[in-house]
Amino acid sequence: MSARPRRRVVVLVDAVREDRERRAYGLLLDRLQADGHPLVVICWDRGRSVLDLGALGPVFDVEDVNRWRLPIWLAHHHLRPLARRLRHARMRWWWARARRPAAVVVLGTIRPELAHYVPPGARVGAVLGWRPPEPAESLPATLAAADRVLAVDEATAAECRAVDPEADVVVVEHLWPRLHWSLHLDLPAPRAPAEVGIPDDAPFVLGLGPLGWAGGADQFVQVAGRLHREAGGLAPHFAWVGGHPEGPSHYPYRFDVERLGLAGRFHWLGERDDYHELVRRADVVVLPARRPFPLPYDPTVGWYVAEDRDVPQSFTPLPAPFAALLDVVEVPVVRWDLRAGDDLTLGRGTAIPYPDTAAMARAVGDALDRPRPTAVGRALDQLLGGGAR
Repeated sequence: MSARPRRRVVVLVDAVREDRERRAYGLLLDRLQADGHPLVVICWDRGRSVLDLGALGPVFDVEDVNRWRLPIWLAHHHLRPLARRLRHARMRWWWARARRPAAVVVLGTIRPELAHYVPPGARVGAVLGWRPPEPAESLPATLAAADRVLAVDEATAAECRAVDPEADVVVVEHLWPRLHWSLHLDLPAPRAPAEVGIPDDAPFVLGLGPLGWAGGADQFVQVAGRLHREAGGLAPHFAWVGGHPEGPSHYPYRFDVERLGLAGRFHWLGERDDYHELVRRADVVVLPARRPFPLPYDPTVGWYVAEDRDVPQSFTPLPAPFAALLDVVEVPVVRWDLRAGDDLTLGRGTAIPYPDTAAMARAVGDALDRPRPTAVGRALDQLLGGGAR
C-alpha cells in the first residue's frame, strides 16, 4: 500500500456515552493516527470538554468561548441568539489565528450550535450511524456542515438522503471489524496462488463450493466463459476450490472448460486448507452455491474472531469465520440471492437473481474493471479530501 499523505485533522465529537461507542471511536482515531495524520480532538463527554489542540500551532484557550461571562449572561436573560453570535465570532477569530487543518472529521451528529467549532473553509466529513443521536442533536445541521458522509450501513445512508437528497454519502458496512483488522492483523504474503499457476499480474476470479450441482460449479464455468469472451485485454484466470476434480463426475466440467477456450486459464484446485490465501489474492470471489456448504476453519483469521480483540461484540461475526475473512481482505464478492450465499457471507457481497449467469458475469466484470477496493482506506481517504484509490 502506498503511503498516505499526512493531513492535519480536527476530530469533532459531540457525545460519546457507552463503552461500546468509546471503543468504536477509539478504533477510528487509532486508524487515523496509524495513517500518520496529526489529530486535533474537540470532544464533549458527559458535560466536560476534552481538548487536544497542540497540532494547530499557537494554542489559545478555546474554552474561553464557553466560559465567556457575557454570552452566559445574555443566554440567562433569554438572548440566546445574540450569545450564540458572540461565541461564533470568538471561534472565527480563534480559527483565524490557528493553523488551518486539512480536514475536519465529525463523529456522529452534532447540535446546531456546535457548527461554529468547524474551521471556516475546511473540508468536512462526517461518520454517521455508529451511535444513536442525542435528543438535542440535528441530522440536518450535521449534513449542512459536511462535504461527505461516511455511513456505516444502508439504513443510515437512506436516512441521510431522505433529509438531503444531494448529500454525498459513502457506505462502508462492517466498518468496525474492518478498522480493527486493518490495525491489528498482519498476514504473511500468500504462497498458494503462485503454486497453482496464477500469474502475479493477471486478474483472478475465484469460485468456492462443492464440485457439483449444489456448489454451482457448472454456472461458474458459464460465467468464466462469458468473461473470457468479453474480457478483451483483461485475460483473467479462474480457479475453483472445492470437491475432487477427478473421475467421471468431473468430466463434464473439464469438457466445458476446453470447449469454451479456457484451457490454461481455468484451474481445478480441489479441497484446500489454504483457501484463504487464494481469497486474499482474488480480485473477485464468486459463490454460485445453490445449497449451503461448510468451509474449513480458517486459522489465520479465525483466532482473531474467536478472541474478539478489542472489537465490540455486536460488530464481530464470531460464528462465521469466512465472513470475517471477507472483512479483513475486502475482496468483492458476487453470489446468488439464495440462502446458501447469504448464510456464508452474512449478507456481504453483490446478490444476483438466480439463475441469471449473464447478470453474474456482468457483475464480476464490473468488479474487475474497478480498482481493487480497500473500503476503509479509500473511504477515510475520501473523507479527508483525497482521491479514490
